[in-house]
Amino acid sequence: MALSIHDFHDDPRNAEIRIWINGALKPRAEATVSVFDSGFVLGDGVWAPYWYDAVWRSTGFEPWRAREDTLSGDALAVAETCRPVYERLRSHRIAVG
Repeated sequence: MALSIHDFHDDPRNAEIRIWINGALKPRAEATVSVFDSGFVLGDGVWAPYWYDAVWRSTGFEPWRAREDTLSGDALAVAETCRPVYERLRSHRIAVG
């Protein structure tokens, strides 16, 4: 049997989650998206290889390179406060290439 991008296994641990929709946390049952929202699918489907290839060939994904910080004052303080969380998230990144 072929699988579709719309096939999924429901996980009971997700029954009580809340989802951020238009600026508010909604219970899962109320977190709906219009069927006319063409940006919403459960995956990228058959278009993924073509879309991602086009993005990679464009300037959409630039290889990482060290940059000089240009923040100052309050912005720099906020960035430094956020850095530990960023580093923790970064440790779970998917390596590409």
